[in-house]
Amino acid sequence: MTLENHLRSLAFGDPSEAGITPDHRFAGVAARARTDREHWLAAVVLGAYGRYAAATTLLRRLRHSRDVVIASLAASTVASHRRQFGGHAAALPADGAALSAVTGLSLASAADGGIADGDGIDVAGAWADALLGLGADHLALGRPATARRLVADVTTGLDAAFGAGGGSLRTRVRAGWVGAEAALAGGDPAAAVASAEEALRRVDVAPGATPVRHRAKTELILAAALLASGAGAATSTRSAELVTSALATIDTHGLASLSWPARLLAADADPARAGEHRRRATREVHALLPRIDPELNRLAVGSPWVPV
Repeated sequence: MTLENHLRSLAFGDPSEAGITPDHRFAGVAARARTDREHWLAAVVLGAYGRYAAATTLLRRLRHSRDVVIASLAASTVASHRRQFGGHAAALPADGAALSAVTGLSLASAADGGIADGDGIDVAGAWADALLGLGADHLALGRPATARRLVADVTTGLDAAFGAGGGSLRTRVRAGWVGAEAALAGGDPAAAVASAEEALRRVDVAPGATPVRHRAKTELILAAALLASGAGAATSTRSAELVTSALATIDTHGLASLSWPARLLAADADPARAGEHRRRATREVHALLPRIDPELNRLAVGSPWVPV
C-alpha cells in the first residue's frame, strides 16, 4: 500500500484495514509525507485523532501550496477545526479563502475522465467543502436559509458535473450533514431525519471499506435529528442505539475529534446517565487542550458549546 493510500484509509476509510498506527506514531506518519497531498491527508488524520497543533503546523504551509486544490482543502480543514471548537465566525475567512482558490475552475476535469476523486481530493471536492463549510458557518451564526441555499448549490453543481447523485461519497455525505443541521435549525426535524438517513444509506451501500469516521458522525447527526423530532419511544430508542454505535466506533479507533461531542449527545439520548456523559465530555476536552494550537484554545475557552 502506498503512503497516500495508507493516509486515505486512515482519514476516510477503515483505519484497521490500513494497519492503523498507534496514536503516538501519527507524527511519524506525517514525517514520511513528501507531497502536498500526502501532507494534507496527514493533517486530516492528525486532526481526527485530536492532534490539532501538529495538524495546524502542516496546514499553515499548505494554504500556500501551488496546487490550488490542496490550498483550498487546507483552508477548509483549518475552518473545520475552528468550528469544532465553536469558532464559526473565525472559520468564515478560511472557508472564503478555500472557495476563492478554486472559483472558476471546472468541477469535472477532462484529465480525470470526468470522474470524481473517491475522497473528494479534486476541484469538485474542494469547491463543495468550501461551500458546505460556509453553510455550517452561517448556520451557527443564525442564518439557516443561507446554509440551505449553499447545500442546494452543492447538490446542483455535483449533479451537473457528475450526474444525479454523483461526486465523491465524502462530499455527498457532508452535504447530508449540513442539510440535516440546516433543517433542524429551520424547525423541520422530519427533513433533518430524511437528510441524515440518506447520508447513512450512502455510507452503508458504498463499495469498499466502510468510512468509519464518517459513519460514526452520520450516526450522531441522525441521532440528534431523531431526538429533535420527538416522535415517540421507538424513535428515542433508535437514537440511543445510534449514539451507542457511534461511541463504540469512536472508542475503538480513538477518534478524539468526535468523542466529546458524542458524549454530550449521549447525555441527551440517555438522561439517566446524563451527568456521567457530560463529565466524561469535559475530561476529554481538557485532555485535548494541551494538543491544540493557541487560536483553537482561545476559541474553545470562549465558546458556550465547548465544555471546558
